[in-house]
Amino acid sequence: MIDENDFEVYIQNIFDILNAYYSIDFSSYKLNCLQRRIKRRMIISKIDKVEEYLELISNDEKERSKLMDTITINVTRFFRDEKTYNYIYKNLLPKFTQKKDIKVWSAGCSSGEEPYSIAMLLDYYKTEKHLNYNYNIFATDIDSRSIDKGLSGVYTPKSIYNLSDIFHIIFNFYIKKQGNYYYIDENIMNSVHFEKNSIFSSNWEGKFDFIFCRNVFIYFSRELQNQALQIFRDHLKDDGYLVLGRVETIFFEKRNIFNIISNRDKIYSKKIKE
Repeated sequence: MIDENDFEVYIQNIFDILNAYYSIDFSSYKLNCLQRRIKRRMIISKIDKVEEYLELISNDEKERSKLMDTITINVTRFFRDEKTYNYIYKNLLPKFTQKKDIKVWSAGCSSGEEPYSIAMLLDYYKTEKHLNYNYNIFATDIDSRSIDKGLSGVYTPKSIYNLSDIFHIIFNFYIKKQGNYYYIDENIMNSVHFEKNSIFSSNWEGKFDFIFCRNVFIYFSRELQNQALQIFRDHLKDDGYLVLGRVETIFFEKRNIFNIISNRDKIYSKKIKE
């Protein structure tokens, strides 16, 4: 049985080790979520005491890497929350028909399904409406394994489960299927630029038309969420949109810097200071 009291004593030590090796500070993340994932690795390693597990990750590079992978893993798929993509397609993209360039930041992009979905949506709309804009998606995540997966552009059926007919059509338009694998179209791959980076250390030139940060805030403390929201506002164009996960929200202290566009889909625009 894992001793819960041990976590209070040693949890910061675990964070310090991960920060030393991977330059990621987890001290402001939600502890209950991180503890569950640490416990998972402890159970697999057949260790009951946090102190012993701390010693293990201090000396065992393989286990340290597995813990990092477990902590940062995200569940994702193509066109996750289709109603949100449908809202963007029908209500927001028509506002961009006169633009020559559309720039998107997918923050916490995981293994690439989200930024590739955005690229497919933008290209499909461009083709259907006979438009000429260029688009670039900048995809960041703190997990190098996820970035490598995105760069490969190769996916399995688990990344497309529950796709409705229309999104299946869009997806199939931009992939080649070989055996049990889906290969992303080269043009779509070239429009997505992956980079291992944290939201809090990203340094962008210019601003974005869309910022997607979906199902990331669930890991952040309230303080960290507010820091991220301020960063997003600073990097959003005046006519741009922020898209959060459908179970996420903006706390009271930051509601004065965003307008609600779709409460159901958690889409916001930034308030312009008078």
